[in-house]
Amino acid sequence: MKKQPYRRIINIILFFPINLAFSLLSLPRNTVNKLDSDYDVLIVGGGPAGLAAGIVLAEAGISTLLCERKKLPVDKFCGEGLMPTGVTYLQQLGVQKFLPTHSFFSFKGIRYHSPRGVIAEVEFAEGPGLGIRRTALSQALLQRAQELDFLDIAQETKIQTIEYGKEGVILRTKDRSFKTRLLIGADGHNSLVRHWAGLKGSPAPSKRWGAGLHLAMPPWSSFVEVHWGQGIEAYVTPTSEEQVGIVFLWDRNSNLPIAKGNQRLSSLFQFFPYLQQRLDGELTQLSYRMLGPLCRQVTSVTADGILLIGDAAGFLDALTGEGVSVALAEALSLKESLIPSLRQQSRGIITKESLQAYETSYHQITQDYFRFAKRALILSQHPWLVEGVIRLFRRDPLLFQEMISSGMGRHHSLGEHIGQVARLLKTFLPQPEN
Repeated sequence: MKKQPYRRIINIILFFPINLAFSLLSLPRNTVNKLDSDYDVLIVGGGPAGLAAGIVLAEAGISTLLCERKKLPVDKFCGEGLMPTGVTYLQQLGVQKFLPTHSFFSFKGIRYHSPRGVIAEVEFAEGPGLGIRRTALSQALLQRAQELDFLDIAQETKIQTIEYGKEGVILRTKDRSFKTRLLIGADGHNSLVRHWAGLKGSPAPSKRWGAGLHLAMPPWSSFVEVHWGQGIEAYVTPTSEEQVGIVFLWDRNSNLPIAKGNQRLSSLFQFFPYLQQRLDGELTQLSYRMLGPLCRQVTSVTADGILLIGDAAGFLDALTGEGVSVALAEALSLKESLIPSLRQQSRGIITKESLQAYETSYHQITQDYFRFAKRALILSQHPWLVEGVIRLFRRDPLLFQEMISSGMGRHHSLGEHIGQVARLLKTFLPQPEN
C-alpha cells in the first residue's frame, strides 16, 4: 500500500529538528566553535616570538588567538644559543620550569678561532647562556602558553587571505574566519603578514646564507665557538650533554667553492680542518638545513591593525646569536608598549598612531643588536681584520667582554668607549721594538 503524500510531509516536519541537530553535531568541533570568532589580538606564527607574545598578552587578560600552519612545536634553522639576556627573558615569561634538565646546555662564554689558529675566549659578565634545540625551546614555550585561559592556539592552520574589514582585520583559513583588532606577524623571515601589509623593505645587497646541522656527540667545550675562515664562519653551540649544533654562514656573492647536494657539507667543513677532525663517519650521511638570504629589511614594524615581531620585523644576520633573545625582548615589551593601548581603545582596529610606543620600544631593543651585527659583518667581509682583532681580544679579555656585553644592550660610558677605540688602534699600529 502506497504511503500517502501528506504523511511524508508530516514526517519531514516532525523529524527536521532532529536531523538538523545531528547534522550540526557531526561538524568538526573546531569549525562550530571557531567560525567567525572575534579576538582582540591574532598572532600568525608559533615560533618563540609568537608564543612569547601570546603568553604576555594572555597574562594580561587580552583575548588572543595564535595560528600556526604546522604542528607545534615547530623546528627551524637557527643557531640555538640563547645569550644570558635571553635566559633572563625566559625566566620572566615563566618558561624555565618546562625545560627538562637533559634538553639544554649552559655555556659560559664565547671563544673565537682565527684562520691562523689564534684563540681568544671570554666568559659572559651577565652569567651563562643556554644552548637548546629549537624544538625543546618551542615545546617549553608551548606548555607555558597552554596554561593560560585567554590564549587559544590553532595548530596546522594556514591563513589563506587577509583583508581589512569593519572595525578589524579579517583572516580566513580553508574553513574558518576570524576578526581581530590587531594582527601580529610573528611568521619569520618570509613573513606573509609583512608582505600583505606592504611593510617589506628593499632587498639587501649582501646574500648571506646559512647551513646548519646537529651532531650526536658530547660537547668538547663549555663555550660557544666561532671559527672565522676566509669569507665564511662556523658557529659551534652545545645544545645538550649529548649534542652539538654547527651553523655555517657565508655570502654567496663571495663565490666561495661550495658544492651542492650531498657534497655541500664536505665542502663547508674543508674551510675548517679543526672541526673536520672532530667528526666521525661520512659527512655525506649527515642531514642539514639551509636558510637565506638572511637579511630582511622592513619599512616599518607597524601599520593600522598590524604589528611585526621577531624575524618578521627585520633581521640583519645570525652571526651575533641574538635573534631569539631580541624576539623575547620585543614580546615582553608589549606589557608597556601595547597592552595599555588595547585597554584604552576597547573597540575597533588598533591604529598605527596607537602603536607608536611599540615602534619606540622596538628601536630601543634592536639598536644594540644591529650595531653589534654590523661590526661583526665588517670582520666577515674583511677577513684580514679578523686576525688582528682576535689577537687583541686574546691580549685584552676585558675589551672582548665589553664588546660582547654591548651586543646584549649594556651601554658604556664615554671613557669606556675612548678606551675601546684606543685599544683597537693599538692592534693596527706598529709596536715599538724592545
